[in-house]
Amino acid sequence: METKICIFKENPITFALDKNNGMMVNATEMAKAFDRDLYQFTKSEDTKKFIEACQKPANAGLLGIVNESDLIISRQKSGTYMHRVLAIKFAAWLNPDFEIWVYSTIERILFGKHAQREESLERSLKFQNESKQLKDKADKTGEDFTRYLELERQLKYEKSLRKSLTAAAVTEMRSLFEEDEE
Repeated sequence: METKICIFKENPITFALDKNNGMMVNATEMAKAFDRDLYQFTKSEDTKKFIEACQKPANAGLLGIVNESDLIISRQKSGTYMHRVLAIKFAAWLNPDFEIWVYSTIERILFGKHAQREESLERSLKFQNESKQLKDKADKTGEDFTRYLELERQLKYEKSLRKSLTAAAVTEMRSLFEEDEE
């Protein structure tokens, strides 16, 4: 399991990513950041109903869970971890700003490299269109040539950026498929 420690207002919060792109978040660290009791949250009727809803076959399939330990698990040394869906609910219970931070952090960890590649591809398409317009222009100027060269440099940069993002994503994926050392 790969872990990433992210900081919320000077409080470290551990996000653990497993081989199946599942994510658990350290709820003990989350509670500590707000000096709140994790037990109060887990024993509330609302939370119990949410956990039951998560375990219904239709929902469990969507969330990739088999039993309650896939939703919440306590470990002696490292604390209690929650599935990302329950962690977001817990974060909302703790603080609305924290809820947004947890949600966006999970999204960035799970989808960040993909989004960066998509943005780079969009920029490249824009540069290619502008470059084509300059090539097709009847009366080209020195400024057109300078702009064309700049566009070519930017296209080269975007291509290398996508290549490095892809390489980084592949490396991260490989690490997910290595044996856990736990």
